[in-house]
This record gives sequence, C-alpha cells and structure tokens, in this order.
Amino acid sequence: MTPLEVDFFTAMFLWPAEVYAVTSALAPEDFNAVSDDVRKLYRVICDLAEQGIAIDILHVRERLELSGMTPTQACDLISIATDGAPLQCNIPRYCQKIKEKAQLSQFAKELELVTLRTQSGSINPIEVMEETIQEINEIRGARGKPESVAAKELCPAFLEQAFVERSKPEQLAGLSIGIPSVDDATTGMRPAELWITGALPGRGKTAIGTMAAVRNAGQGIPTLIFSLEMPAVELMRRVAGIEMGSAVVRNMRALHDAQWDRMAEYVAEVSTWPLYVVDAGEMTPSRISAIAHMEVARHGVRFIVVDYLQLIKAPGKDPRERVGAAANSLRLLAKDLNVPILVLSQLRRPANLNDVPTMIDLRESGEIEAHANTVLLLYQPMNKSSQPTGDDEIIIGKQRNGSLGSIPVSFDSRTLTFHERYSERSA
Repeated sequence: MTPLEVDFFTAMFLWPAEVYAVTSALAPEDFNAVSDDVRKLYRVICDLAEQGIAIDILHVRERLELSGMTPTQACDLISIATDGAPLQCNIPRYCQKIKEKAQLSQFAKELELVTLRTQSGSINPIEVMEETIQEINEIRGARGKPESVAAKELCPAFLEQAFVERSKPEQLAGLSIGIPSVDDATTGMRPAELWITGALPGRGKTAIGTMAAVRNAGQGIPTLIFSLEMPAVELMRRVAGIEMGSAVVRNMRALHDAQWDRMAEYVAEVSTWPLYVVDAGEMTPSRISAIAHMEVARHGVRFIVVDYLQLIKAPGKDPRERVGAAANSLRLLAKDLNVPILVLSQLRRPANLNDVPTMIDLRESGEIEAHANTVLLLYQPMNKSSQPTGDDEIIIGKQRNGSLGSIPVSFDSRTLTFHERYSERSA
C-alpha cells in the first residue's frame, strides 16, 4: 500500500462522513495495488456506506473476514491502512492523485498492448490507431459515478455563458445552419446540442448539411464532416456548385475560361477554410467518436456534420435498435466534446409523397427524437409532373428551448441550396 493510499484510508476511518463524496469519484479499480487486498478494503468501505452501516474498525474487519480473509490478515490490513497522518481538507486531493495514478497505469498498459499488436505485423495500423485513440478517450473520460452540482456553482457558470451570448455582435447564440429565418427561430446550434435534419431520399438533407458546413467553415469555424455516403472529392464538387451552380461543375468540359478561372479562385479560397472531411463508408459509433476527439484536439473542431445516421454501423438486433444506439452515441459525443453536431437522417417514404412529414416519419423513429435537442423536417411538395412546386418548408418538429412551426423556404436546384421564401405563413 502506497503512502498516498495509507493517508486516504486513514482519512476514511477518521472522517467516515466523507466517504459518500469519495465513492462518487473513485472506483475499486483505481487502486493499483499488487494484490487485491487494497481494492477489497475499498469495496468493503463502499458497501458499508451504501447500506448505511458505520465505517469503523469493527465493521470493516467483519466484512473483510466474510470476504475470505483470516482475522490476522484483516487486522494486519487495517493496521497498515490506518497508519497515516492525513488532513481532512486534503481528501479531495487524495482522490484526485489516486485517480491520476490509475489513469497513468491504464495508459501505460494500453501503450504496451499497442506495441505487442504492432509487432505481430498482421494488424491494420489504421485500426490499431483508431482503437487506441478510443481507449485513451475512455481512460481520460473515466470519472467514476456522477456527482450532483449545487445551484450556487451552476448559477455563476450559467451567468458566464449568458454574458458571452449577450456580448456577441451577432444575434445568434449558437452556430448558423445557413438559413437566416431558421437561425432566427432557433437562435442557432449551441455547444453540446444534437440536431437532426430529416428528409426523403434526394430531397435536400445533404444540401442542408453542406450549407451549414460551408457557412461556418467560411467564417473560420473549424468544421468536420463525416460523409458516409458521398466521396470527399464529390463533396467538394457540391461545395463548388454552391458558388458556380451544380450543372456547371458536373460538366467541366463545358466551362469557358472565365468560368474556370472563377471556379479555381473560389476553390482556392475554400482550401484556406478550416474544413475537414472523413469519407470512410464503414463507420461505427466508436470510430466516429475516436476520430472526432482526435480532430478536436488536432484542429480545434467546433462543429460536426454527420451524413447520414442510418449508415452508421451501430450494435443492435434490428434497424430501430441500431439507429437508436447511433443517435445516442452522437448525443453523448456532442456533450463530451461540447460542440454542436448536425446529423442528417432519412424519413420513411409515405404513401403520398406530398404528405407533410411529422416526427413519426423519421426512419426508426422514437429513439432519434428522444436524443435530439432540435429536429428539422424538410418538406418539398411535387406537382403532377413530379416536379418541385417551389413551396418548400422546413418544419421545426422539436425544439427543447423554443417554439415549433413551419418556415417557408425554396430549394434552388441550380446551386442545391435552400433560400428564404417569403410567405404569409410563418414559424
């Protein structure tokens, strides 16, 4: 038992009321002793605390004996564990140091495992790197049981955030989605929020994601796109089409010299934006999380777009469970990274293609709706010739801190972007 652990356990016997704060921060696995005796002692103390039994030498010794120790072994362990000279005010520091040592030990073990795996020569190095990043993120994020936070601590944090929002020169509290009327109705995508945008196939969901990414990256906000459906180069073609027109960039041979020069100039500007694209087809929630953590650390990413939800390979016995697990993992990722994540999702195909979409039209719905802070549904009615009527709408189907409604927009088929459409109907 280390001197730090001796001081810790002595403090637990001297000030047993402190154990409730300690058990929320430390787990038995955080005590990296050579034998299991130290962890066993901590488990006994935790069990006594949960059962409301006094934490004293008598009760601890009895429980150690019930766990398989002889009376002599139990007494010797308690004697060693109560030989410290702690200070009550240092108990939080003892917990922090024990936790840090445990994380360092786990990190060292992970590096040793990586070395052994790479020496075998039969492992894909990219897979090893991604799995290692995920393991490191889990080690870093391990904080034991969650603790409550007093209002007197939360209120200053809230006021600080409110002051930052109030001091912004622009009206938005969060990031823009690229359509002013939608921004006005929602106040933008705030840190740690999960936004879902649903649409039928070919009805503009990728357009919304691309618009939001271009708007924010163009303003210098580091943006990461997970493009599970479209190759990265084709996504850049879509970005160029916003400026040049989609028909123009589809047929490069038709560009005259002035158009080519204009496109080259715009693409050169895009190349200076903090815009990053991952276009791997097979993506699991853990792989997305690992890459996102890496990109936040490397490039300071502040906005993430995922295109699209149903293509994520999440665990589950049926599509509903898999999509629900993917949505929940992205919700947790947004909260962990403290960045907004915009996730594109397919809507189920209705019997009548001109039916106004509702929340239940989200494919494998229920779980998706529950995990989202905001849900936008794209509505693009067609005429009898199966051509868009131009009376498009973005429906705010869910907004935790705001009103619901319908916002008139128009889809520009030339640039594949949405624009405001002024109408008597308003959100």
